[in-house]
Amino acid sequence: MRFSVWHSILIAGLLFSLVPATARGITDTRVRMVQGCPRLFISGKLTPPLILFVNISPNDPKNSEQTGAEIRYSASKGIHIISVPIPTGMADPPTNYQNVDSSLAFVLQNDPNAYIIPRVWCGGAVFDQQHPSQMIAYANGRRPMASVASRLWYQDAKLGLISLIHHIRASRFSNHVIGYHLCYGNTGEWFTPDYWDRPGFDYSEPNRLGFSRYLKRHYRTDASLRAAWSDPAASFQNAAIPPATPDNLYPFYTRDERRYVDYLNYQSDITAKRIEGLAAVVKRETGGKSLVIVFYGYGFECPMNDNSHRALGHLLRCPNIDAFASPVSYGDRKPGGSSPFMGPVDSAVLHGKLWILEDDTRTFVQAEQEAQEEKNDPASASQCANLEQTEAVHRRNFGQMMIHRLGTWWMDLFGLGWLNNADIWNNIGELRSAYLKFAPQNQFKPDVAVIYDERSPSYERAQRAEPLLVSLLAEPVPFYRCGASIGFYLLSDL
Repeated sequence: MRFSVWHSILIAGLLFSLVPATARGITDTRVRMVQGCPRLFISGKLTPPLILFVNISPNDPKNSEQTGAEIRYSASKGIHIISVPIPTGMADPPTNYQNVDSSLAFVLQNDPNAYIIPRVWCGGAVFDQQHPSQMIAYANGRRPMASVASRLWYQDAKLGLISLIHHIRASRFSNHVIGYHLCYGNTGEWFTPDYWDRPGFDYSEPNRLGFSRYLKRHYRTDASLRAAWSDPAASFQNAAIPPATPDNLYPFYTRDERRYVDYLNYQSDITAKRIEGLAAVVKRETGGKSLVIVFYGYGFECPMNDNSHRALGHLLRCPNIDAFASPVSYGDRKPGGSSPFMGPVDSAVLHGKLWILEDDTRTFVQAEQEAQEEKNDPASASQCANLEQTEAVHRRNFGQMMIHRLGTWWMDLFGLGWLNNADIWNNIGELRSAYLKFAPQNQFKPDVAVIYDERSPSYERAQRAEPLLVSLLAEPVPFYRCGASIGFYLLSDL
C-alpha cells in the first residue's frame, strides 16, 4: 500500500510526541449521567445542551453580516455554544489552517465567551484526486469519495485530525474549542454515499479486502464460510462483494443468499469501526477533555437496509463517543407535524450518551432566491410561512427534546440568515428559560416502548424499503399521535 508523503512525515514526527510542544489549556467538557439523564458539563459546570449552528463564509459580506448577527443574538440569550464547519478535509495534506483560524476568530469576534464545536470533514478532495484506487466504485460508474474501507484514507484522516487538534491546541482558540463533530459519508452523516440515488454496493478493491477481513473474523475458517454460504468454492481469499440483489418477489434473502446478509452487516460494522477509531484519536489527543459528536443511528429515516447505520448498539458502548446527532425527521416536520425522531434516541440516553436533535427548520426568514435553489431539498416542504409558525415549530421540537432528555442545536444550514431575526431569538430565549426551570431531573419512563432490531433488516432484500417502518413512519406518524408517551429503544438493550 502506497502512503502519501505527508503521511510518512507525520508518522515520523508522531513517534516522538503526541501533543504539540506549545499546547495551551483545554476546557474540560464531558457528558455525565445524573439521576439517569446525560448532562453536559463544561469546566465542571452543568450547562444546558443548547447550541447554535452557523455556516460561515468569511469572504461573503452578506453571510458574515447574517451569521455574525445570529451569533450575537444567541449570546444575548445565554447560548454560547457554537457549532461551525471546518473548511478543510482531514485526509488532505496539512494546510496553514488560515481558513480554520478565520472561522474560529469570526465566532469569537461576535461572542468572546463562545465555546466552539468544529464540524470536521474527514474526507479530502486532494486525497481523492491523488488516490483513485481508494475511491468507492459503484456499478453505475459513480465514484463519489474514498471508500470508508480504505486503510489509506483512514490513516490519512486520523493523521489529519491529529494535525488539526495540535494546531488548535497551540492557538489562542484552544480553551474555546470544547469538542469535535466528526463527519463523513453522505452529507457528512456517515450513511452510504449517494444513498438516495440507490447506487448499490461498493465494488472497490479496498472494500473487497475489508469484506474479506470481516468474513475471516466472523467465520474463522473457510469451511465455516462455505457452509454458511452453501458454496463449496467460497474462501476468504476469493470472497467478492455480492452482485446486485436478484429480482425476487420473496422479501427476504434465502439460505443460499447468506453472502448478502453478511455484506450488509459488514457495511455497518466497517463504518462503526472507522467512527470508533477517529473518536479515539480525539480523546487521546485532548486527554479525554473534548467532546466527540457523530451523526449516526438513522434506522427510522433510511428505510433501505444498505444505509451503513445498523451498528448503533455497538457505538453506544464506545467510551470515546459522547453524543449522537440527527435532524428532526423529514417525514412529518412541517407546521402541524409531529416532529419524529430518526432513530432510537432513548437507547442513547440509557447508555449515558447525549442525543442532539438538529433543528434545521426553514424559518419564515427565507429569500425567494433560496426557495428556488432549494426546491428539491426534502426539507423545503416544511417551510414556515410566518413568525407564528416558526415559533410553534421551534417550541414543538424543543418539547420533544425536553421530554426525551436530549440536546439541540438551532441551525442556519446554508448560512442564509434563517435565524437572523430578533423575534425568533426572543422565542428561543424563552425556550432556554424553560429548560433551566423545567429540565427533567430523572430518567424518562414512557407509557409505551417501541423496540427496534437494527440487525434484522439485513435479512431483507437490499434496496427494498422496509415495509413495517415505512407504514409506521408515514404521515401522519401514528406513534406520535397515539395519546400515550412513547420511548424508542434498540432490541439489544432489553
